[in-house]
Amino acid sequence: MSAETDGRKKKQAKTREKILKAATKLFARKGFDGARVDEIAQKAGVNKALIYYYFKSKEEILEEIMKVFLEESLRRKKKMMERHVQIEKKELIRLSIERIFDLYKGNEDVLRIIITEELKSEKKQWPLFQVLDMGLAEGLKMAQDLDISIEDKDKIVLAAFYFGFVPIAFFTLLKDEWARYYNSDKNKDQKEFIDILKKTYVRFLLEELQE
Repeated sequence: MSAETDGRKKKQAKTREKILKAATKLFARKGFDGARVDEIAQKAGVNKALIYYYFKSKEEILEEIMKVFLEESLRRKKKMMERHVQIEKKELIRLSIERIFDLYKGNEDVLRIIITEELKSEKKQWPLFQVLDMGLAEGLKMAQDLDISIEDKDKIVLAAFYFGFVPIAFFTLLKDEWARYYNSDKNKDQKEFIDILKKTYVRFLLEELQE
């Protein structure tokens, strides 16, 4: 590959990234239906025609945002799997919770888009459920490596989503507003939130894994 070709590809990748970042901000603030392509172009600092060069439609931009989020989630999970050797049950669960927080951190806008669009869209893509599936596959693999027996996987799946993913997702989205309204320290709030999570969700998981 020539230096000129390599430079052109890097420039194109950078332009795509600018478009996706601008669209993510607008979709999160105005909703998918409320954001217009010319607004995305203006925010990204590119010509509107250039957006259609990279993406066929606004729907394709949304699909790409979801795809990038899922790929990043998978990349982080693989990195975590490479680090884990032999750990105790409590440590396994703690790492799983930290992974969810880590995944959501910096992806608040994407998270807001996913929840909003999944609730109203007829064309389902289920990115949150896909993230959950990947996370559970990772967790089950780790449990197997540690010789931890899981009898009722369906119960674990239900608990993981509604008592793990969902509360952490909404805490991530609302923690700043909560801190402003109650004039509290959001870092302290997060520590207390995790403490509550340990006394509910984590305790449940430990009881299930000990049966």
